[in-house]
Amino acid sequence: MSFLDTLKEVSAHTVRKEAARLFVLAIAGDKDSVDAVCAQLLDGASPEERQVAATYLFCASPPYSEADEKRLRHADLLVSLPGGPGLTDFRPADTLQVARPEDLVGHVLEHRPDLWVPLGRRLPGFRQQAAESVIRGVSRVNAEFAAIAGIPTVLPVLGPVLGVVAGADVLILTKNQVLMIFRLAAIYGEDLGLRDRYREVLTVIGGAFGWRTLARHVLGLVPGGVGLGIRALIAYSGTYATGRVAQMLFDEGRRPDRREMRRIYEDAAALAKGTLDTLRPKRELPEERKALPEGSLPDLSDQETSDSESSTAPTAPSGKTDM
Repeated sequence: MSFLDTLKEVSAHTVRKEAARLFVLAIAGDKDSVDAVCAQLLDGASPEERQVAATYLFCASPPYSEADEKRLRHADLLVSLPGGPGLTDFRPADTLQVARPEDLVGHVLEHRPDLWVPLGRRLPGFRQQAAESVIRGVSRVNAEFAAIAGIPTVLPVLGPVLGVVAGADVLILTKNQVLMIFRLAAIYGEDLGLRDRYREVLTVIGGAFGWRTLARHVLGLVPGGVGLGIRALIAYSGTYATGRVAQMLFDEGRRPDRREMRRIYEDAAALAKGTLDTLRPKRELPEERKALPEGSLPDLSDQETSDSESSTAPTAPSGKTDM
């Protein structure tokens, strides 16, 4: 099956189901905290959006009526603010206690990744952080997959085991990016499907070939372990930059300018390095290496930054990265 044939199988059906998911987010606690949070979650919503949001958001303060208690018990997620219920007061609701109202959005998204898309689509207060969560999540997955797919190049003995993965790397990475664009479109209330998103999708497809060429070239220039690390850096940086450009397009209706694009590259490189550090196995250095003076060990950070930035040049028509 060819590259384009495989991409034709990409469908927004899964994302449509996520976006259309029915849920109830209940917020309970003292009146001041609840009122402030619920106002924040609906900030910027049109009258029509507020009317729709009433189906998904329920805010209550004690004393709770019988009807209130029923809705709290059957919420998909009950967030308890100061003065709110305990973890088991309203079973079977999944209850999350949040001490500071300003931390609610981050805690909810961390607790329920399955609700990123519907929360962002229905409640404007979740939109920015939900989009960022989607972008970082897909970027991390692509970095992990890129590193695994490159192992047979470094260790040919594992070729028979990982050969299928290595051969499909560009397809999987590109599919993940296309589905990321669909999810971002859903979060910002855009139409879904290849016909609606063809400009962004074509940019991702074009960047996929650049990713493969660059990654293979890098693996041939540096030692094995370092090559896999840079490969993961390129995958993360390219995916993150692609997502941020799409996010700006959906959120503001424009593409980033040169200065903004440079900042996106810098953010992508920094986040990629942080993610790569969490993926590396932790090993204790021998005592004699621990004793070496600062600066005596080789620093590959400049080389990694250069390679990751060079892989993410914006391309027409939507200014996406060469990923």
